[in-house]
Amino acid sequence: MGVRQSVEDQYDAFPYPQRRPDDERTRLISGELGELALVNHIYWSGQRAFDDQFRVLDAGCGTGDAAIFMAEQLRGSGARVTGVDLSEASLAVARARAEVRGLDNVDFEQGALEDLPQQGLGPFDWIVSFGVLHHLESPQAGLNALREVCKPDGGIGVMLYGRWGRVPVYQLQELFRLLAPGDLSAADRIKIVQATLPRLNPAHWATIGSESWQGELQDSGDAALVDLFLHAQDRAYTVAETYELAESCGMRVARPLFPILYQPRTYLPDADIDPLDERERQSVGELLHGRISTHQLLLAHAGHELPSPHPPDDESAVPAWVRFPATDQISDELRSTGKAAVPLPDGYMEVRVNDVGRALVDGVDGRKPLGEVLTQAASDLPGVERPQLEEEWLRAFASMYRFNLMVMDPAG
Repeated sequence: MGVRQSVEDQYDAFPYPQRRPDDERTRLISGELGELALVNHIYWSGQRAFDDQFRVLDAGCGTGDAAIFMAEQLRGSGARVTGVDLSEASLAVARARAEVRGLDNVDFEQGALEDLPQQGLGPFDWIVSFGVLHHLESPQAGLNALREVCKPDGGIGVMLYGRWGRVPVYQLQELFRLLAPGDLSAADRIKIVQATLPRLNPAHWATIGSESWQGELQDSGDAALVDLFLHAQDRAYTVAETYELAESCGMRVARPLFPILYQPRTYLPDADIDPLDERERQSVGELLHGRISTHQLLLAHAGHELPSPHPPDDESAVPAWVRFPATDQISDELRSTGKAAVPLPDGYMEVRVNDVGRALVDGVDGRKPLGEVLTQAASDLPGVERPQLEEEWLRAFASMYRFNLMVMDPAG
């Protein structure tokens, strides 16, 4: 049996992630690669219209998380989302979720990611491929297919497994290749895994780092267990290898989705990184972190430069929250307490603003230009001079921007 068929059979038997369509009535599952306001900012300075010409692809959509999230953001805009996956069982769950939400702007198609150029789909402005390429027999063939259906000024957001953070998982995969070989039934293999995990040495790396996957096991049960420990095809990448993969397919890594995780000075403020190029700096950051288990990367066509971030002191520009919906828990916590725990891959980092910063971020509604935000804050804080407000704004905005919470895009 080939790799493609093995993977298709796995996800037909265990659609992943496990989702109940009725849950769509009470929750929307988000993901940063699907945050379209952030994508718009990074790739098009916030100027790309989400209209009937705008097209999005979720390549390897599984049970539909990213496709549903992006379709919800594009509801009523005329833009369309396409989800493609090998597994019809997974697609059935995705279609049912869209139906519960009443989304008529998303289509789900059965097919292999490598065959996208032959399916007559595209071209697409934005493509998400979350946790798919590393399960293909040839990740290069998969990424080449994505490049072919991506518009020249479009982008691709990929999640690839990180080698160093996945070391405990690969130890267990090797263990279960011996204890639960593939010639056993799926039910028997799952029973062996379930019986073994609680009995690991307390000092085992997987036991120490189990919080990184325990949540998945609770949410998706057997489907997550099979995906983690019994997968038919699985590989991981270092930072350097992600660059090599992109470049082998005529793409380039424009930036990590979470640059803060890959900055050496996040962990070692006095690190001498001047002699290193950007790829080497990110590799140092990866090794200093030590447990990055997934790389979320923004790719662009080779030779296509993304716009520079808009100056944060342009008072005619409009600061905006880029989490969807805009009034999410993080922004609400910052407004009320001046601090919030921001979820990142493999953990949380805290963002803080002082009382002046709280007043400033409280004025950000995605409509008022920065000048009006500053004027309103001056009215609310009569004892604070305008230069101090401007200084605090730059400090607060820098904190928001590095966590992908807020952006500055030119008005209009």
